[in-house]
Amino acid sequence: VRIMDWWNGDIVPASRNWESEEVDEEDTALLPPPSWNPMLPEVTACDLLLVASGAAASIFAMSQFAKVLGKETLLSDLVVEGVPVPSAANFINNSHIQLHALPSSIATTATGEQKRTLLLISLGAPTDQSFAIAQTVLKSVTANRVLILDSLLTSEMKSAVFDEALYSPPSLRSIENQLASTKFAPSPAPLESPLIVQNLSAAFLSLCEVHQLPARLVLSVESHVELGEVTVAAFETPLAAEYVAGISADCSYAALLSQLHSRRPSQLYM
Repeated sequence: VRIMDWWNGDIVPASRNWESEEVDEEDTALLPPPSWNPMLPEVTACDLLLVASGAAASIFAMSQFAKVLGKETLLSDLVVEGVPVPSAANFINNSHIQLHALPSSIATTATGEQKRTLLLISLGAPTDQSFAIAQTVLKSVTANRVLILDSLLTSEMKSAVFDEALYSPPSLRSIENQLASTKFAPSPAPLESPLIVQNLSAAFLSLCEVHQLPARLVLSVESHVELGEVTVAAFETPLAAEYVAGISADCSYAALLSQLHSRRPSQLYM
């Protein structure tokens, strides 16, 4: 998680373990910055940047938009040190970060408007490069608003407000900045402990706040035992509020979940 250093005007890590965080920063500073392959146009604009962060959100996006995602929609792969370009033959078993432009037939709002939507699928991105990844994306894409989808493990909710009945799949929580209230449909219940948001989602929220971009994070509660279909399907409700044509309540996520559960632990960044 990173916060704004108002004195120096920089983004800095926020962590209780400052010493270990400094070591991580020194290590990642030696890595080449993420880059697009192929290069994106100088100006890549859209109404909505939809970020699918992690396994649950990525499986949701790949399943819901399976009929349209392909070479025609792929704008670029984000090349990150240690993350290979995905193999089409075994897509779900590869860590990858890809930017797609959804066709206008899919990106139809509740009012019938067709506005350009870009979809960033981030599966298995290295957590120590979350800020660099989000920074590269937001430097390359000019969006009117940003919607982030991610999951939240039940085991991460250990605060005094934790209620197991409220945090059992399927259940949604959200965090948004002040600018988001007029740019999105009504949000799910707010997350009671926003400081537990980490990695790519935290990086996007921080940068959107700095750059005054309306941003909302929607979290689907995930069992700490195994990612289940109910957690993935829970994203249908907030997305249906944004897209009429593109979201199906009859979508099956079983095939990709089965592939995910069968892959070796070494294939997945934690």
